[in-house]
Amino acid sequence: MSKWGFFVLGFLLVLPYSGQAAVCLWVSSYHTGYPWNDGIEKGLTQSLEGACELKKFFMDTKRHPDSSHASLKATEALELIERLQPDIVIASDDNASAFLVAPHLKGSKIPVVFCGVNWSVEAYGYPAPNITGMVEVTPVSAMIDGLRKTLPTARRGVYLSSDVPTEKIEFTHIARKMASEGINLKAHFVKNWAQWKEGVRVGQNFDFIIFGNYNGIQGWDGHKGQQVLQHKNKRLTLGHYQWMLPYVMLVFSKDSVEQGQWAGDVAKAILSGRRASEIPISPNRKSHLYYNPQLLKSAGFNSEHDLLLKATPLEADE
Repeated sequence: MSKWGFFVLGFLLVLPYSGQAAVCLWVSSYHTGYPWNDGIEKGLTQSLEGACELKKFFMDTKRHPDSSHASLKATEALELIERLQPDIVIASDDNASAFLVAPHLKGSKIPVVFCGVNWSVEAYGYPAPNITGMVEVTPVSAMIDGLRKTLPTARRGVYLSSDVPTEKIEFTHIARKMASEGINLKAHFVKNWAQWKEGVRVGQNFDFIIFGNYNGIQGWDGHKGQQVLQHKNKRLTLGHYQWMLPYVMLVFSKDSVEQGQWAGDVAKAILSGRRASEIPISPNRKSHLYYNPQLLKSAGFNSEHDLLLKATPLEADE
């Protein structure tokens, strides 16, 4: 059993729901149109339909990563909470916890359900009597297994990603796990398009490249990014976000819809009378493997071995 404890959602589904008009406030760290954020929203909306009136607040910290912006948005969210007096707050991803929940809502009377907190809740002092949630864990073991099956000689890699706090958390945990398996992973964080292109060039000196996230890279051009990787990259590329598949050969992704669905189901349980403290913090359990046949072929890698038998390919028009 995980150190966070496993939470069986089945028992929630048999709990009676009071039917009273309730207000649920979702505070998102990010913005509409960001694929991870949209997946959480989809799961939440599906779960909470008919259970409460879902209000939404977007902190937009992926496009505006400076801490002053996050602090300002946290203040605005607090003002909204004061006006709405919601029955429950749902907070997705790290910045909502770092700037709003941990400093202002922890220990308060309002119940909070978080999701999308990367890897560990230690920095936020969770759990708390009024707080529970789902931790977001990248399927690194599956990634390492896929790396070894595709490139058995791989020993050195580089993590190329936008220079944002979430990606630094991801790198730290992925690098630690890979080091325990004898694989050395270096970080290369970039702020803009020119730095990213240079990062691809630097990556040719390593056995493989993990592309973290293009969101947060100023001047990012998806079409040109595909061209760069098609013609300039000859290294195996891995990723852990589904939307990175046009730029990555193998993606071992989490499921953001799972995060939203779980948070919504837990919110309903709390609205029905459960205490947040009675519901253990849980890690995500779903993961998916996707692959990009064109990029694999262009770099000379086999796109037909057994690793990919149950994987989902990138469609030609994606």
